[in-house]
Amino acid sequence: MDPTASAFWDVSRWDQSNWTPEDGVVKQMLARLTQLDAVAGKKHRDPKNPIRDVLIAHTAININATLISVDPQLRQLVSEFEGRAISPSDLRVSLWRTLVCSLWRTLGWVGREFPGRNKTGRTGV
Repeated sequence: MDPTASAFWDVSRWDQSNWTPEDGVVKQMLARLTQLDAVAGKKHRDPKNPIRDVLIAHTAININATLISVDPQLRQLVSEFEGRAISPSDLRVSLWRTLVCSLWRTLGWVGREFPGRNKTGRTGV
C-alpha cells in the first residue's frame, strides 16, 4: 500500500503518510472540497471525512492514479487539481470497450469489414 501523499494531525497514521508539502495545495484542496460539499448540500457524519477525502485525492494525483469514486464532489476536486477521476459506471463502460476491442483484435477484425464483402468488393474475410 502506498503512503498518503500528505498528512493531517489526528487523522493520518504517521507510519503510512508523507509530510505535507509547504506549497499549500492540501489546504486549497480541503477548502475547495468544503465548497463543493456545501453547494451539493452534503453533510458528513464524521467531520474528519473531508480530510480523509483530501488525503485520498492528493495521493491519487501524486502517484498519477485514476481515482474511482461514487462521490461526484471528490471526482470534481481531483479533476480540478489536474488528476483523473471516474465513477464506477465509467469504469464498467471503459472495461466493456476494452473487452470488445480486445476481442476484435483477437479475431483479426481490426481494420476489416465484417465477413462478407470487404472494401475491395471481394467476398471472404
